[in-house]
Amino acid sequence: MVLGAVTQEPIRAVGDVFVISMQSRKWGLYEIDNYVVEYEPDRLIGWEPQAGRGHPNAGKPRLGHRWSYRLSPDGDGATVVTETYDCSRAPADERAAMDNGQMWAGAMADTLARLEAVCLAAAQHDKSG
Repeated sequence: MVLGAVTQEPIRAVGDVFVISMQSRKWGLYEIDNYVVEYEPDRLIGWEPQAGRGHPNAGKPRLGHRWSYRLSPDGDGATVVTETYDCSRAPADERAAMDNGQMWAGAMADTLARLEAVCLAAAQHDKSG
């Protein structure tokens, strides 16, 4: 679903907003505005998405669900990445429709596997010089 970043500026603090270009079979091309709600440089980023340009729910309030990545150093040149999805603040009907977030478990595992592959390839590239 994620096509790429629209926003080019780096995240600096809670309150920043970054925009992602998305595509789905249901809605076609659209954007998601992501409001940074947790931020510790090089350690944690958490955001709440809101439907943006091109999405049928654009302009409606955020639902209160939250994504985050926590980075924990794990020895020399290694980092453990933990992805979390929290829909406890979302309305009950939204939580039920998402099976309390379980519908995202496979996609989250795939994302972390792709992230690991990209990081390992970059590390290999750096070693070969």
